Amino acid sequence: MILGNGNLFERTWYMRGFEQTLMDLSLEPELIQEVMKRVTAFFTEYFDRAFTAARGGIDLVFTADDIAGQNGLLMSPDVWRSQLKPWHAMLNARLHEHGVKILYHTDGAAHSLLEDLIDMGIDAWEALQLDAQGMDAESLKTAAGRRLAFHGGISVQQLLPFASPDEVRCETDRLIQVLGRGGGYIAAPSHAIQAGTPPENIAAMLEAVRPDVFNDMR
Repeated sequence: MILGNGNLFERTWYMRGFEQTLMDLSLEPELIQEVMKRVTAFFTEYFDRAFTAARGGIDLVFTADDIAGQNGLLMSPDVWRSQLKPWHAMLNARLHEHGVKILYHTDGAAHSLLEDLIDMGIDAWEALQLDAQGMDAESLKTAAGRRLAFHGGISVQQLLPFASPDEVRCETDRLIQVLGRGGGYIAAPSHAIQAGTPPENIAAMLEAVRPDVFNDMR
């Protein structure tokens, strides 16, 4: 069973507003730290209670914070490391005490924080938006090795909506070979499949991922 959603930064800007929170990171860092301290405490208690109620039935926890856009981070790496990373590291340490794995979500070009994401204690990175600037599957897999699993990567921006079925099968197979080298890849779309995506491309992706199951379904 999977349980979510520990999105610490997002919950903070839900309350303060996105633009105001980005300004606060530079102008009012003590205020943001106090808010994030309380948000982290809330999620820590939430997860503790859930684990108690589930009695060992939870295997995976979903945490998140969209910290990057198409062309780069939403803030400087130093700001992220000093003001966001410590709270996720604290929550992740508590989650691992319960014996679960952590699936962390961020879209965008967050490749420059790969080592930091590993260091803060996540087990897998989702949604792996390889269309974003600098997000190269081979480079990410080579750098991470077996220290981090990947989830996603099959483009919902370009590949699935606009490619041919043969191109979808070919690229999906390539990602499986690259990101799955030595294990550690969950093949999936990079986000929700968009309206207007040709059904035959979705079928081509499924066929490439699990031809045995797909053929049994037809």
